[in-house]
Amino acid sequence: MIAAWTCAAIVALATIASMWRSARRFGARSGAEAASASRGWRHAIVWAQPVLAALFYLFLFPPHTSQRGDALTVITPGATKAQLRDLPRAQRVAVLPDAPAPAGAGRVPDLASALRESPEVSSLSIVGGALPLRDQESASGLGSTFDAAPLHGIVELLAPTRALTGALWTASGRVTAAATTVELRDPSGAVVDTASVDGDGRFRLSAQARAPGQARFELRALDAQRVVVDSASLPIHATPGDALSIIVRAGAPDPELKYFRRWAAEAGIDVRFTAGLSEGVAMREGDARLTPEALAAVALVIVDERGWLALDAGEKTALHAAVEDGLGLLLRVAGPVDDAVVKEWSAYAYLVAKAAAPTSATLDARLASRERVAFTIAPVHVAVVGGGSRSDAMGGAVPMLAADDGEEIAWWRPEGRGRVGLWRLTDSYKLLLLGQAARFGTLWSESIATLARARAAPREPQLPAQAWVDERAVLCDLGDAASVVGADGMAAALVVDSSGCAAWWPGASGWYRLQSRGEEWPFYIRASDDGAGLRMARDQRATQRLLRPEAAESSTAPAHAAPAPEAPVSRWPFFYAWLVVAAAAWWGERRVRPA
Repeated sequence: MIAAWTCAAIVALATIASMWRSARRFGARSGAEAASASRGWRHAIVWAQPVLAALFYLFLFPPHTSQRGDALTVITPGATKAQLRDLPRAQRVAVLPDAPAPAGAGRVPDLASALRESPEVSSLSIVGGALPLRDQESASGLGSTFDAAPLHGIVELLAPTRALTGALWTASGRVTAAATTVELRDPSGAVVDTASVDGDGRFRLSAQARAPGQARFELRALDAQRVVVDSASLPIHATPGDALSIIVRAGAPDPELKYFRRWAAEAGIDVRFTAGLSEGVAMREGDARLTPEALAAVALVIVDERGWLALDAGEKTALHAAVEDGLGLLLRVAGPVDDAVVKEWSAYAYLVAKAAAPTSATLDARLASRERVAFTIAPVHVAVVGGGSRSDAMGGAVPMLAADDGEEIAWWRPEGRGRVGLWRLTDSYKLLLLGQAARFGTLWSESIATLARARAAPREPQLPAQAWVDERAVLCDLGDAASVVGADGMAAALVVDSSGCAAWWPGASGWYRLQSRGEEWPFYIRASDDGAGLRMARDQRATQRLLRPEAAESSTAPAHAAPAPEAPVSRWPFFYAWLVVAAAAWWGERRVRPA
């Protein structure tokens, strides 16, 4: 206060001296000079001195205005310059770490600290990207409004964290308008897939898990000039599939079975195969008899329409009993179906009728392929009705494969404890001929997994799908003793609560291993700048869920609240006004200056 009064006195004396000097200088001119000078400009220059002095003083010591004691503006990371210019003037401002700070605003280590300093606060005005994860709990229960900054880069991502070795996995999501192209790079940095985004900013990419183990793929969003807008890691843990045994009974060998057997051998599947060559002559590989003992040891049986005719009554009875007990059965149609086969397959709720000719279909959407391939569908029509001992309500089947135009090609339905499927696609091996082995393997592995005998799923913990360094990660369904091991081999013991969950704060990005119940599960922690758009979108959704705008609008300070604080208004409007008046006075003085 003393400094303000001292400065005011100095400015006042300087103003009086300047006004006296200007008045004396103009009054001392000759009559000719005075006549040539504008009387109005002389008066304006003299009286501009106190205006300049007042504006200069207000710039140095701006006036204070009362602020709401119950309201607080919170600046979060990602706030834009436009948002900072439009902040509410009647509220105090708290700036969170890594957020831009307007002039005169105080920084706080976190929102909880700001609320402890101002316990009377009952309303928050949140400005910027979003409340970070650590501050969201502190805002719960308070009336809040949220001025969200625009999202940038990759804002949605749906991708698996695990895949079978050799299988094709798919990632999809959404980007903001700045990005026009999305590319997927493998761990070596090579581009494995590229896609242009659609009108809604959505994309879909795919890649193959080539080898077992952990791999970090990278997703990049590019603008029209091929400049990287945003990037995000895609961690994939590839595991070999379970060893399965399958029995295949075919009426004759064909290209589809040839390539299926070759793929199955490479995938580690034990295929026991029998195909007829002529009457009394058959091609055999392994023991493909359908005895109760053999069927109990396999997960799936594949039979085509001609192979079904070669089955005797005992094999059909054993097969039906095995299906009721949990075995998977795939009825494969490669051509016209005999009437006897139609009648017997109706017991599994599939009614097959002859069609005029085979039809073609594309599976680009199902296979995530951008190369158009026409596949052949067997010349039959299929209807699904109630069958066996089941009612009509239970007879409906679930589509297992559909063409791009929506036509259903394959189905499955429950039968006892097992599943029975029907398959009309005759030439999926075209994928192998076109070099798309991953898509062929994915198509068949998913179909086999759908139908095969169910196995007890191992109990697995709940791992964080997307977690960032220096943020709390929650792991659940843990044993009493659990720990996290980093890439350096250092283990951190977890404190598991009564619900089987534990919180953990990773200090570095990369792959980690959870050890619990004598087993290990890998998971990935992102770096702070990895997937920045994903992180902001996640925090914005969480912040939106915390909002209570009606409470923010109706909140009033409690009776015991401290007096409303005062804060200086922005000084820059006074400086700009002083600059304009000073420029006008300078120009006017040059106008009336004697020659």
